[in-house]
Amino acid sequence: MRGVEAWKEFMRIALESIPDYHATIEDLFVAGDKAVVRFLLQRTDPDTGKAQHAMDIMINHMEDGKFAKEWQVLAPWEDDV
Repeated sequence: MRGVEAWKEFMRIALESIPDYHATIEDLFVAGDKAVVRFLLQRTDPDTGKAQHAMDIMINHMEDGKFAKEWQVLAPWEDDV
């Protein structure tokens, strides 16, 4: 995704399909021109109605105070126990 409007559209669609989606920042590291964020994601599975969680790690490269590149690893959704 590039730009604020693309991000807003993505979040609008995501929240319409999963209204109880929630992301919590678990870790945030900044070093030089890189920022790494580890999120805990939570939702209710729209098909089964079960509470679920997943982990998301994003690495961002900054240039001139703006996000220039992003790498992301998203773990599969798992049912809460």
